[in-house]
Amino acid sequence: RWRYETNGWITGTPYVKDGVVYVCSNDGYMYAIDAFNGDIRWKAKTEQAITSTPLVANFAGRDVLLAGSTDGRLYVIEKETGKILWRFLVEDWMASPTIPNNNIIIGSKNGMLYDIKTERGCTINEPEDKTIVGQREIMVRGIALSGTGTPSISIRINDGEWKSGIT
Repeated sequence: RWRYETNGWITGTPYVKDGVVYVCSNDGYMYAIDAFNGDIRWKAKTEQAITSTPLVANFAGRDVLLAGSTDGRLYVIEKETGKILWRFLVEDWMASPTIPNNNIIIGSKNGMLYDIKTERGCTINEPEDKTIVGQREIMVRGIALSGTGTPSISIRINDGEWKSGIT
């Protein structure tokens, strides 16, 4: 009926839900393709190859897709738009996630098994991971998600006390 070509090999089993084929590729993208005509609905870019099978889930009250990348992150991607909502740093290649009892369970090449709650999450986009910011004021940008209550942010510098931030 149709054919769609990515710029890398398909690394996991495609997931089909509600007339959309979700597929991860070695080219670093997750694709949402219309199951009836093969048209692309959206594609989401990660830092490296996506190695897992996509999984539809609920995260912080939103319908999302989960996928693991060789950049060492688990990505939570908005199902309707392809927007990356949240990232969890595992620091190594990971297997396909599963969701028993509303928690994300994922295994990693580093020998660790992670159990991640799905009620809320926060991703810091700026500064980038492992950036040394020195002795200066910095602006922190990111996304805070919560399925229960209003998202809030707390900040702690070194071993100091936690302080409420602006949401």
